[in-house]
Amino acid sequence: MNFYSTTCLIAGITNLLLALFVLFNNPKRGLNIVFFLLGISLSGWSFGYLGIFFASIEDIALKWLIIPKIFVPFIPITYFHFSLIIIEDHKNSNRNIYIAGYIITLLLVIFDLLKGIIVQGVKFLPEYDFYFPGVGRFHFLFDLIFIFLIGYGTYLLYNKYRLTRDAIEKKQLLYLLIGICIGIAGGISDVFLEYSIQTYQIYPLGHLANILCDGAIIYAITNYRLMNIHVRF
Repeated sequence: MNFYSTTCLIAGITNLLLALFVLFNNPKRGLNIVFFLLGISLSGWSFGYLGIFFASIEDIALKWLIIPKIFVPFIPITYFHFSLIIIEDHKNSNRNIYIAGYIITLLLVIFDLLKGIIVQGVKFLPEYDFYFPGVGRFHFLFDLIFIFLIGYGTYLLYNKYRLTRDAIEKKQLLYLLIGICIGIAGGISDVFLEYSIQTYQIYPLGHLANILCDGAIIYAITNYRLMNIHVRF
């Protein structure tokens, strides 16, 4: 194992455990269920890429590719849905966005599994000595959805942080935003590899950023009761 595979493994485990912890804290609460779905999607991304990394031949890498094909598209819509619930946004317009987002995401997953419209196979990266997903002809559509949902959700969280006068809520949102910004910044490095942009030799740091994002969320949960979760030591 090297640095990349280690971050994939740790990120996958951390996301899975955090998602389960939040769900079991209150399995009937909508916020906890949506956070669980987000965590499972992120965990699927990391575990899927870990399997691709260890694949010795292309055929094995393609089998592991099915996992991120299923889970990764759900990251932006579950994040957006989570953002709406945590700031208690009940606008019909935003509700319609996340409903439409789930439907579109499901269709994208189905067509991608059948036709490879988002992710087209894998490519071997000799500079890193592992396989990495290739870009399909309609990957830009997923990119646009990702930018809109992640960007809009983050804007709503920041706006709530800016306007709230509750000191605890402000701290909760602050650490949540810090974690999210780290996650977004790290994820950009993976995009360079997906599109084979080699102007600069940028190492894929998306899974490391994912771990740091989880750390910020865990800190907000343990110290400021993020999502109204009480942790006793």
